[in-house]
Amino acid sequence: MIKFVRSFPDGSFDIEQLWCYDHSSMNARKQLIQKIVIDILWGREDIQHYPPRQLDQLEAGVYEVIQAKDTHMEGDKMLVQEVFWDLIYQRVLTVGIDLANREFPFFRLHSDFEDNITKIEDDIAKTSP
Repeated sequence: MIKFVRSFPDGSFDIEQLWCYDHSSMNARKQLIQKIVIDILWGREDIQHYPPRQLDQLEAGVYEVIQAKDTHMEGDKMLVQEVFWDLIYQRVLTVGIDLANREFPFFRLHSDFEDNITKIEDDIAKTSP
């Protein structure tokens, strides 16, 4: 949890607590999709589609894994997008794949990927029943 303090010209202030990747509050479906995305990025899931270098390719890989294990649910595509942007915020992914393709939808693993993914997986393990 992050605390955000706002001060006002009259000298008053308020404190707002912001949600910050509390995996215990993440719904089960999003947790499943996050695990699949991490496994694809880490190379623990073998997917038939192109290696994920763009968001669409990552989504196709997630769908492939879900189809093999489960059924697709309405909203899965939006959850993949949420997980994608969460992982950018957590410095697991970074936008751009090379100097010629520096923008979204291209992405690559962040230089701190291994350390940050380990922290995320540790957090998930602590909150899992």
